[in-house]
Amino acid sequence: MISNAYSQAQTRVEDYIITMQGDTLYGKIRSLKDNKLRFESKNGIKVYKPAEVSRAYNASGNKIYASSSVQSTMEKTAVVKPVFAELIQEGEIAIYAFEKVYNGSPRHRNYGVGNRGTVMGPTASISVKYYAVKKSTGEIVEIANSGMDLFGKQTKKRAENLLKLIEDEAVLSQSLAREKSYNQDVFIRYIADYNKLKISQRNLD
Repeated sequence: MISNAYSQAQTRVEDYIITMQGDTLYGKIRSLKDNKLRFESKNGIKVYKPAEVSRAYNASGNKIYASSSVQSTMEKTAVVKPVFAELIQEGEIAIYAFEKVYNGSPRHRNYGVGNRGTVMGPTASISVKYYAVKKSTGEIVEIANSGMDLFGKQTKKRAENLLKLIEDEAVLSQSLAREKSYNQDVFIRYIADYNKLKISQRNLD
């Protein structure tokens, strides 16, 4: 999905990061996990935390990552530490994808951003990818994950949560309420339409 998050990325095919001070540094992302980013520039390799970087662009994957306090829950909870998450779409409602890697023992968990899959080691681990949306006013809801709770009551609850976020656009929210089935693609399409409406309204002001 192309969004305005990619406008700068398309002008220069090279990894870059934008610091919280607004400086753009070009170079190479050597590794990226939810809690740290190793970036090599002309000044050498430096490790950054989410609180230090607002955007990171990976040219080989054509992906934008952003620092955001998203969490794998269906309800807004207490503030959590920011993590690096893939920015699927930017706008009044932003869509983030982030991943947690769970080891076989729940007492030992590693977290990271990457492709969905099972990581094999001394103890088998499983990777679960989450999709969450965050409105500019601060509301956060999960809309999908790659686990087994995508069906039934969980999916219905996600739809109800999303309806609350777009309820100020009556025609759009009513259309979503009439959908006969819900999935990740449906949710993303409605969020994209919502963002387009907000941009159009701002242009008319």
